[in-house]
Amino acid sequence: MRRARWALLTFAVFVFVLIWLADSGRARWLFDLVRLVPGGDKTGHFVLFGWLSFLLNLVLRASTVRFGRLTLLKGSLIVGVFAIVEEVSQLFFAARTFDLRDLAAGLLGIGLLGRIATRFPKPEPALVGRSLHRPHGKR
Repeated sequence: MRRARWALLTFAVFVFVLIWLADSGRARWLFDLVRLVPGGDKTGHFVLFGWLSFLLNLVLRASTVRFGRLTLLKGSLIVGVFAIVEEVSQLFFAARTFDLRDLAAGLLGIGLLGRIATRFPKPEPALVGRSLHRPHGKR
């Protein structure tokens, strides 16, 4: 679990740096390269937000929250809200353009890659107050 937390922290910082670079108009060359690849921008949204969702769901042990009959993974919900806010915020930055297809690609990645975290076994609770040694003569 410690590795998953570090991976999440590292990847989240990476995503925030990319968003900051895009919002500030820096590293334009990097984003121009992405646009050269057909579907590169949409793929980027799918992968970045999808991996963020996967890692957060892994760290949160695929915990869920219910809204009536709808059950959502907490990590996917958190990343989904973040993705929506981030895309809408682009309306306020001259260097950015709001795109519903980018948002759709990000939400699709969040949904699909986030679900993969449910395939990993949840760690057992720590053995509190139990001795790992057996008394002599007992098996």
